[in-house]
Amino acid sequence: QTFTVLFDSGSSVLWIPAIDCTGGCEMHSKYDAQSSSTYYHGNKTMSIQYITGNIQGDTSFDNIQLGGITVSNQSFLLANTTSELFQHVFADGVLGLSPGCKECRSDYNILKRMKEQNLIESEVFSFRVCQEKSGAELYIGAHDFGETKTKKTIPLKDDTDSWLFALNKVTVNGMNVCSEFCEAIVDSGTSLVLGPPAEVRRLHEIIGCNVTYHHENSIPWVHSSCRAQGKLHNVTIDTGEHNLVLSPETYLSHCTADHCFIGIIEHQNNFGSPEYSTWVLGDLIISQYVTTFDAASRTVSFSDC
Repeated sequence: QTFTVLFDSGSSVLWIPAIDCTGGCEMHSKYDAQSSSTYYHGNKTMSIQYITGNIQGDTSFDNIQLGGITVSNQSFLLANTTSELFQHVFADGVLGLSPGCKECRSDYNILKRMKEQNLIESEVFSFRVCQEKSGAELYIGAHDFGETKTKKTIPLKDDTDSWLFALNKVTVNGMNVCSEFCEAIVDSGTSLVLGPPAEVRRLHEIIGCNVTYHHENSIPWVHSSCRAQGKLHNVTIDTGEHNLVLSPETYLSHCTADHCFIGIIEHQNNFGSPEYSTWVLGDLIISQYVTTFDAASRTVSFSDC
């Protein structure tokens, strides 16, 4: 049985829709447990909350094949209900690639299972999405991209079960919008860059042009003339040792004759540490670099495309 999945560094569990799944999974491919001789039920239910909705299902085990690699007896969640929003997601399910999961057993971590079964040498994966290149690639295991001179390696925070690291500041035109305690999580399941509401609003105030908000969903827009006249500033994410830069050409999209959408928006969720303001670095950042996640060394690295 074949499925498409979203490779999500912001979550930890693989899930696919069950044959009787309801909600947002009706238009997707569904897994028939009775058609698999290697499937068995895990006798437990679990739910997962995402930014865009939630799913609930039964813990399950089967052999999973990913890019020619077959992982035996892999744990996954067989979803029996999903939020309606998932009907708009292109993929059938989600494959979580976070380094840990507080709520679930270690055998949900598919990279760890690959390492235990000697299918890969190290618990490493990389995204190569670079905008000027065609298509996107996921590399499982260590891979030499020949770009070590441009590699920016950032250590994860202690005791985190996600790809979370400390930030020094987030600046626009030399002005810092980050609070005293600032951090970021790299999330391939998020398209944009998300930040705490007060900090994002401050960023919009000093980005170089007047920002307006769609009255229904607070989506930020700028007038197209700002882009044409080069008035907008770069946004720099400063980790202390390295800078990740978003240019206006990167964070502007869906431009019409009148307006352009800004891909740096507010989030209302409690990510990361309670006492910290947490930014979520999604595909806007990942698409600018070769992004490597290393669970063994507990680092995230960004190399020039």
